[in-house]
Amino acid sequence: LFVRPALAAMQGTAGPALQRIRALLGEGFPKVNNYPRYVRGTLSFVEGRVYAVTHRHNQSGSLISIKDTTALIVIPAGGSGLQPGDLVDVLLLG
Repeated sequence: LFVRPALAAMQGTAGPALQRIRALLGEGFPKVNNYPRYVRGTLSFVEGRVYAVTHRHNQSGSLISIKDTTALIVIPAGGSGLQPGDLVDVLLLG
């Protein structure tokens, strides 16, 4: 999210930004935030639709979910949390 663009700038290349897509949230995210959050997750494809599912271990210090992460789910600031099926932005990794 932050390192890739910085490394590209240091190398003098215009490295591509992470690809952003829209997906349906596979499960609710009830936490309300004062700032946007980037939550580790994975994508699944069901009947032609893309679903983003958060990892169960998503605390800031939990590194166990990093190996299975294929996307960062963007949780917007404010609101009253998100429900399953809500449309969210997703940043694709790798």
